[in-house]
Amino acid sequence: MTLTVVFAGTKPITAPGLGEGYAVWSYTVQPGTPPELPVGERLAFALPSGLDLKDPRLFPGVPELADMFLQVDAAASRQYAGRVIAQPGPQTVAFVGPDVRGTCEAMLVRRAAAATSWTALTFAVGPPPAGPANIVQIITSPPLRTGPPVTNGRPVTDFAGTLPYATELSGCTSRWPAGWAAAAPRSGRPWSPRPRNCFQPPQGCCHRSGW
Repeated sequence: MTLTVVFAGTKPITAPGLGEGYAVWSYTVQPGTPPELPVGERLAFALPSGLDLKDPRLFPGVPELADMFLQVDAAASRQYAGRVIAQPGPQTVAFVGPDVRGTCEAMLVRRAAAATSWTALTFAVGPPPAGPANIVQIITSPPLRTGPPVTNGRPVTDFAGTLPYATELSGCTSRWPAGWAAAAPRSGRPWSPRPRNCFQPPQGCCHRSGW
């Protein structure tokens, strides 16, 4: 009988600085025959580096994350989310990721306390009746990141109540030409340039309303 991995579900999680939309993802690893999960070793999923996973050490008050770890190597294509085996029998492996369901390719690996490399395990994906056993399986997981967030700068709410500058008041997005202050009359009275009429296109205006 081989190892079997069963997805146990998600539980929403909040923490300072984490943001919304994250959850604890939990899986149960049922041992095979003979047992392949010695006490004291590390058991982990080898997951794509493109998954947005968080270090469980950031959540010390979450019981589901006790004894869990996340090993990330910036130069590797995989990251390792797992636990230290504290007692024999079924093992729960949990990690923190976006609370959106997708799938990914995963390996189940183990490592002795003194070892530096991981050993891949053959496993099946449940619940019973489980599918064929293999070293690599597709499991339910958060979706892979497709790229960095797209942004055009600060959100528009930051500018609530602020008037546009220069000629945007009259529909022209170009700034006032260099040297306009020197062209002010020397009458001693306060002076400011009059907005140009962009419906009669001035030279150098990069955008004109209605054109």
